[in-house]
Amino acid sequence: FFQWDGEARFAFSPSGGPFSIHIRKIMNIPVVLGTEFDSRIVGPPDNGAETNFAFAGETLGERDEARVRVLRYVRQELNSELNASREEVLAAGFYCQEH
Repeated sequence: FFQWDGEARFAFSPSGGPFSIHIRKIMNIPVVLGTEFDSRIVGPPDNGAETNFAFAGETLGERDEARVRVLRYVRQELNSELNASREEVLAAGFYCQEH
């Protein structure tokens, strides 16, 4: 399981065979902590790092690659790459609700 846009997701191979996945941090997004925040549960909110929005990466090329991919995602250009088709979900043995 992994986190994607605030929702838990999971990865699988439609064929049931092995696969690999590469995951890296691509963004730093500051958030506002709500009234339910409890530092006794999650620890202090200040990690000492500067608070700013930024694309992550060790090089300018990595940061630009992340920026371009996020823009492609927002334009829905990555749907077929990131989302399984109904046929792939069924082939993997998962339930898939009719539209």
